[in-house]
Amino acid sequence: MNRRAEDPGPRRVPLPQVKPPSSEPPRRNRFARRRAATLLGVHVLAAAHIAHWRISGKTLAPLEFNEVMHTLELGIVTAGFTLMALAVLSVGVFGRFFCSWGCHILALQDLSAWVLAKLRIRAKAVRSRVLLLVAPGAMLYMFVWPQVSRIAEGRAMPAFHLRDDAGGWASFVTDDFWRNLPDPLVALITFGVCGFAIVYVLGTRSFCLYACPYGVIFGIMDRLAPGRIKVDPDKCTSCGVCTGVCESHVRVHSEIALHGSVVDPACLKDLDCVSACPEQALSFGWTRPSLLRSLRPGRRNLPYDFTLFEDMLMAAVFLGSLAVFRGLYGAVPFLLTLAIGGILAYLSVLALRLPRNQNVRFNQFQLKLKGRITRAGVVFGVLAIGAGGFVGHSAFIRYHELMGQHALDRATTLYQRGDDADRVERLAREARRHLELCERWGLITAPGHHTRMASACWASGDIGAAESSWRFAYERFPENYDARLDLAASFMRRGRADLASSVLHEVTQAREHSTKDRARFAHYRGSAWMSLGAIAVAENDPASAAAAFEAASREQPRDGAPLLALGELRMMSADIEGAAECLRAVVDIDPHNSQVLVNLGLLEARLGSPQDAARLFRQAAELTRDNPAIWTDLGAMLRDLGERHEAEQFFEAALLADPDFVSAHRQLGRLLSEIGHGDEGAEHLHRAAALEGSLSPSNRESPVGAAPSGP
Repeated sequence: MNRRAEDPGPRRVPLPQVKPPSSEPPRRNRFARRRAATLLGVHVLAAAHIAHWRISGKTLAPLEFNEVMHTLELGIVTAGFTLMALAVLSVGVFGRFFCSWGCHILALQDLSAWVLAKLRIRAKAVRSRVLLLVAPGAMLYMFVWPQVSRIAEGRAMPAFHLRDDAGGWASFVTDDFWRNLPDPLVALITFGVCGFAIVYVLGTRSFCLYACPYGVIFGIMDRLAPGRIKVDPDKCTSCGVCTGVCESHVRVHSEIALHGSVVDPACLKDLDCVSACPEQALSFGWTRPSLLRSLRPGRRNLPYDFTLFEDMLMAAVFLGSLAVFRGLYGAVPFLLTLAIGGILAYLSVLALRLPRNQNVRFNQFQLKLKGRITRAGVVFGVLAIGAGGFVGHSAFIRYHELMGQHALDRATTLYQRGDDADRVERLAREARRHLELCERWGLITAPGHHTRMASACWASGDIGAAESSWRFAYERFPENYDARLDLAASFMRRGRADLASSVLHEVTQAREHSTKDRARFAHYRGSAWMSLGAIAVAENDPASAAAAFEAASREQPRDGAPLLALGELRMMSADIEGAAECLRAVVDIDPHNSQVLVNLGLLEARLGSPQDAARLFRQAAELTRDNPAIWTDLGAMLRDLGERHEAEQFFEAALLADPDFVSAHRQLGRLLSEIGHGDEGAEHLHRAAALEGSLSPSNRESPVGAAPSGP
């Protein structure tokens, strides 16, 4: 007996036969105009958002999903994070309506597909196993991996909180609207690649399918949504029109036949299938969530377009493109890199097929027919060689960018640690060599290149080249005040205070052109005034120094450094009350600076306010429980106030922190002798005398000075 006849194998749900398309004209899409109006409204609101910022100077923080990363990393709740959270919640109920009715990138892709259709170009969808992994990989890299790294490093999770512009990265209202957005040229290139180019090469909505990390999150939530496209089985004739009109490439007729609703999370709920159904059998409604049903056999049971070898080639090209283009010239953003990688991966397969296959086609172009390369194929080959050369050139530049930055970072770290000067100079020369190659062969000069070159020249000992690079940097980019400040610092190190003062006065006149730069330019002006104050102090001009420090404080009212410098200046002129006033203002700004609290306490004691002095010392002691000097000085202050018992406790606490601290032994010995414990007091005094001859001067007396520390 024939065994195959007995065992038919696992049973599968039979799909109904798809009827040939009707000769009747297609139904008019009653949702297309509504969706177009909604997407147009999104762009109108975006334009109004920018206009409001330009006019008023402050506006709602940018509604960008990438701000979710800042929220997860820093705990700052932003407007972008709030929008993402609301969108995710809506998808968990209604499905992926946000993607097709509210996403500007999808609007751009649909517009590109419409333009191509008007040009009689049908964007052919590409089916790739490898590219399907890109979007999930990007999602894990952006949102999951940083949290895994945090846990592995033992860092605590950030607490959610709100901030304003003064606290950095404002939550909801800001004057820095463009804080995480690319410049207009890069944005235009991004829209061109993530819109027209990727649609033309990989098919409609291919960015959503093959690159968008946010779409992966929405797809997961869509599986939980009760709202989805469902079918009335009594009306459905299995004509397949619904599948034909789906721009997301969902096999709608198969889904509704198997499950009674569309369970594929790629369904973006644009309702084109609902509108096109000739029997009005489809509708949006409430039904069972798909959960894992879309993973069962029968979903998208179409073959992929690439062999295993071609898939491996696409993976290699994509990863190489990611390494080459991300951050190239300091300008290419991550999502643009994903789109470029997907496009290059597919074009590399076409380039491989051209000499190997008998027939090769790219969209409407027949590149090779029956073994003969066509004119379009020749053009494609030339363009492919040119593209390969461009990628190779970009790889060369990116390699030297990374190596130069790495060497410069290492040199900077070693210099700050006071490490071997020869090693610092060697690394700086290496960084300079890489950066010079970028400058010589790069198509454009990356922002900050000349500043990095100046740092490398200065660290390698070529001061003249460093100063020339800093000057060139701000002459080319007049608002590069970092370069001006670095140049002034170099002049000051060389003893050319006249040249430094000239550059610094230019910085003090810096005026922002938009409110988004207000805080940054105030920082530049404040830093310049601080340097001018230091020059005046060195030239023994206290009046000019005081004026400069006061100007710096006005520019940066939340920075205590100018007030500290002003307080030290007043101490030098014996203005104790003026110095104390400055330190009081510093304490108001930063009540957790123990050194300032101690110095202010000493000044209050000299001004005849021992109670205030003791209070300040107590605050300092609470902040520095391992500093025996502060505990000893606090005990001495309390003893002078007559609080001997409490003073004794602080002396003992100081000795508990450092049993060999000379000043604590001496002070405790004197106190014990005063209160009638002469023998015990004598032991501490003898101990202090014995230690004084054997210890270094830093441990003989309290290191707390009578004058406030400078910046």
